[in-house]
Amino acid sequence: MRASLAELLATGKPLLADGATGTNYFAAGLASGEPPEFWTVDRSEEVTGLHQRFVDAGADIILTNTFGCNPHRLKLHKAEARTFELAKGAAELARQVADAAPRAVVVGGSVGPTGELFEPLGAASHRRDVEVAAVGAGARHALGEAAVVAAQRAVELVKHAPGAAMGAGAFPAAVAAMQHRGIAAAIEKHQAL
Repeated sequence: MRASLAELLATGKPLLADGATGTNYFAAGLASGEPPEFWTVDRSEEVTGLHQRFVDAGADIILTNTFGCNPHRLKLHKAEARTFELAKGAAELARQVADAAPRAVVVGGSVGPTGELFEPLGAASHRRDVEVAAVGAGARHALGEAAVVAAQRAVELVKHAPGAAMGAGAFPAAVAAMQHRGIAAAIEKHQAL
């Protein structure tokens, strides 16, 4: 059953999201240094099984297996050309589990840091990182334009957050700021996830 994040928030009830994805993958046999994104193709049953366990435990929001699914992180494994394939596959697996749930479950695109610094200290830029975030989350083809809008806003918030040039340290502040800047409204406006 599909619903948007805005619809779930409007119910006023507390929402439960998945968590400890990496910890669960390590417990299932993921080797240290191995990208979990490869499991989207190589061990898809583990990915869908974890999504299903989260839904069965009551999660209202499940995240795609895409935290490190961007060309800059996958380049470390000579797999940057697989970014789209892995992101699209991860979004489809999560969507499959969410659509089969007997209640509304929202799929969110998990977007982690690229590991690069923002200009002027590094090569990261707003324009490039919006595209990296959108592709990495499987946004354009599986989650829709709403995920692209969310990625644009997330990158903008990170770019202007205190300490943003230092990379991932700015993400917690950006996530908190997103709650006050209409990310859910943007998603609702463009399409229900």
